[in-house]
Amino acid sequence: MSSRRRVIGALRWLVLAPALLALAPAAAQAADLRQGPEVTVPAGTTVNDDLYVGAGNVTVAGTIAGSLIAAGGNVNITGTVQRDVMVAGGTVTISGPVMGSIRLASGTLRVLGPVAEDVVAISGTVDISPSASIGRDLVVAGGTATTAGSVGRDLTAGVGTLVLRGRIARDVKAEVTNLHLESGASVGGNLDYASDNTAVMDAGATVSGTVKHSPANFTARPTAAQRATDAFVGWIRLVIGLFALGFVVLLPFGTFGRRASEAIGRAPLVSLGLGLA
Repeated sequence: MSSRRRVIGALRWLVLAPALLALAPAAAQAADLRQGPEVTVPAGTTVNDDLYVGAGNVTVAGTIAGSLIAAGGNVNITGTVQRDVMVAGGTVTISGPVMGSIRLASGTLRVLGPVAEDVVAISGTVDISPSASIGRDLVVAGGTATTAGSVGRDLTAGVGTLVLRGRIARDVKAEVTNLHLESGASVGGNLDYASDNTAVMDAGATVSGTVKHSPANFTARPTAAQRATDAFVGWIRLVIGLFALGFVVLLPFGTFGRRASEAIGRAPLVSLGLGLA
């Protein structure tokens, strides 16, 4: 069933591809695209649009007025992103404020600053530091996740080891191998976890609601974290594919793209008719 959904999804994007390509020249003129071994946005500078980056090392110390969409081996964000952060990378460190959401796939993720909305992460290691705050939900899938900061709503996890040290304002729903609530951990709602092992709760850890423990059932229907992971992986594939296609089209044919965009602007109905034909 899962394979069928993926095939249907791929066909849907194939149907939509002509429309996306038709819009590409106009959209590319508005976005800031950068690539190379290293890409840096220095402190004190502002990118007044969405920034698309493909580089071995990505450093953002300035301000991104839009969203940051990046693919890189090492991504370090110490500046401000006024909308969303979307990253596929090896090691990702985010210490500057993010005014929107973070969505990423990485080997290692460290969040050290405030995030206004959600964090959705597929990562081998996730570390939400004590200085970090997440305004809405935290959804994680991967190897090990440690949450020492605060989460404004719910935590949903599908990981090997989940360590809670900070405050979760509402519910925790997790499918894990090991769950550890350290002293100082606080769950404002219910703790519902599936595992073959009983959670370790240190003295000083609190759960305001109920605690429900059920055996792990990895062959059952997908958990919320797994569904979020599937959707996010599909999104990452789409973004990277369109990102690469955009570079392939724009770099050798930039002049043609600009002329095509101008022609569409001068005679949109004629251009649409020719395109359909």
